[in-house]
Amino acid sequence: MQPILRLSLIALLSLSFTSYVSAQERDEVIAQPPGSFSLHGHIYHKHLKDAVPPATGYVTDWENLFSETQEAHLDSLISNFEAKTTIEIAVVTIDSSMSSREEFDSITLKIANEWGVGQKSKNNGLIIGISNGLHIMRIQTGSGLAVQLSDEETQKIVDTDFLPYYEKGQYYKGTLNGLEVLIHKLSGD
Repeated sequence: MQPILRLSLIALLSLSFTSYVSAQERDEVIAQPPGSFSLHGHIYHKHLKDAVPPATGYVTDWENLFSETQEAHLDSLISNFEAKTTIEIAVVTIDSSMSSREEFDSITLKIANEWGVGQKSKNNGLIIGISNGLHIMRIQTGSGLAVQLSDEETQKIVDTDFLPYYEKGQYYKGTLNGLEVLIHKLSGD
């Protein structure tokens, strides 16, 4: 191989490697396997039964139902509530490619357990799982909240405070309304 051609090839390979490393540092994805997605440089299978990505805050919106401002408002509301009560609430929206209707309940429970929603010693976590694509939502509560919030009360809150808004496509308004009702109920007010 001629010296100039060899140097050109080495320079090209070096430039390609530098671009790849630089993209990795900025959390850009160069290539990933089909049926997966990338978050902060890690590749996850799209189906949540295989792998659960880390939470992005109290609100993790994988389905993009909320604007950044709406997500920040819900996150702040939950953070303030946790600071007052130690009860932790997580809201997660799940794209239909990440679960099925049949697995939705077990997936939301898996997310709650893997994220460690609530204090382990008190089992006082609550997760609100929402999927517009699957037309389903679920509230999972830790056993430490059973005295304050029965399954029947939870279902009533879902039916009267979340779903009427969701049926109109108003996911932020429904989530905010239902969350405020849950916070009021769990605060003992």
